[in-house]
Amino acid sequence: MSFQSLRMLCLKPRTGAIALRFSLFTLVLLGFSGLSAWATPPAPEFQPDTAMGYVAQAPLPTAAATTTTTPTPAQWHGTLALDIQQAMSQFMLAYNRNLSWEQANLMSNAIIEFSRQHDVDFRLVLAVIAVESSFRYDAISSSGAIGLGQLKPDTARWLGVSNPFDPVDNIAGMSRYLSYLLRQFPGSLDKAVGSYYQGQGSVARDGLKDDSLRYLHKVNHVLRQFRLYRNTLANSNSGGSFRQP
Repeated sequence: MSFQSLRMLCLKPRTGAIALRFSLFTLVLLGFSGLSAWATPPAPEFQPDTAMGYVAQAPLPTAAATTTTTPTPAQWHGTLALDIQQAMSQFMLAYNRNLSWEQANLMSNAIIEFSRQHDVDFRLVLAVIAVESSFRYDAISSSGAIGLGQLKPDTARWLGVSNPFDPVDNIAGMSRYLSYLLRQFPGSLDKAVGSYYQGQGSVARDGLKDDSLRYLHKVNHVLRQFRLYRNTLANSNSGGSFRQP
């Protein structure tokens, strides 16, 4: 055996060990970076979307906020509300292709009406429904949560929802519940929305758990996708495409 062959034979195990150590080091770095991504609770994103000339109302606006360009309730019944309603309907149809146009319109109208009534950003209501049920009226979870907003029977009764399978009744109740949670956690949108998933008492006692952080990421994903979808509709008469998270 030549010296060169012997040298290559001796180098092979070391090369393999170095590669193995490098791979393990890379995996550790990726693991830490993944953990850091979940370390900070992400508040739902409400960036101003001016593609249709609309800047959304904050969930609980202060006196100063009401003097900005936020639409007044009367504007909801004009062309602005119609644009928002149509954008939401088309977004729902792209998100859940089993829906009919009539069903999507019914939900989008209810979201506009009850988000205004309970002073909650309509996009938050839309995103929570998307994450909770994918806009399915008849959705039932393993824990017994029902309908679009996945209301548990006791919660539904507390909110005055007589039929959680009814889309309008369910949206009315979940909008009222989101408004309540936003008041319970003033200035902490992440805890308010996380409480919808985890429970108000649990969040107040233990903070947001890992499952709730993943829930907030899903809500944020829908909010970003809806913003992009509205931008697409504003620049084109076609519906565009959408992929669920």
